[in-house]
Amino acid sequence: MAFCQQFLGPDQVLERVKYFTAPPLNIQKQKRQGKLFKANRLLNPDNLEFIIGKYYKINLHCPNCDSTFQKPEEKRTDVNISVQLIGDCALNNSDNFVLISADSDLAPALTYIKRNFQDKKIKVYSTPTCPYCHMVKEFLKKKSVKFEDIDVSKSTQAADEMVEHPEDVDDEEKTGE
Repeated sequence: MAFCQQFLGPDQVLERVKYFTAPPLNIQKQKRQGKLFKANRLLNPDNLEFIIGKYYKINLHCPNCDSTFQKPEEKRTDVNISVQLIGDCALNNSDNFVLISADSDLAPALTYIKRNFQDKKIKVYSTPTCPYCHMVKEFLKKKSVKFEDIDVSKSTQAADEMVEHPEDVDDEEKTGE
């Protein structure tokens, strides 16, 4: 929660953290993730919510060696985030949202929010070398969606905000009023 507090302004209160992820297919990783969830639930029982997606094994075929192999693919996380963001806007559950993700699939939800909930602000924390950040910013520009671009490579304070999040974080939505 301390990481989330860094995004608040002086008159803002952190109401809720929504943590979006999926249980890994690897049993050892599932156990580590379970311990992380348990610790966070104990420390933050009232303002932390886990929203769980799924991993599926998909079959891929290599045309060069003619072999088939399986690759895990996470599903539902980006849809869960989009639905929660739009729902929270529609229900006016928050004044500000901080979305930490490298998933450019979330750009259409941000566009929808900006067009239909114009009082909500969008910030994109990025670096010049991040291809996903670039894709999100280009998409938002094409759709004429205003956003604040925070280049963490030029801002020590913004970079400090970004470096302290825990390992194995997939996607998170932080909300504050």
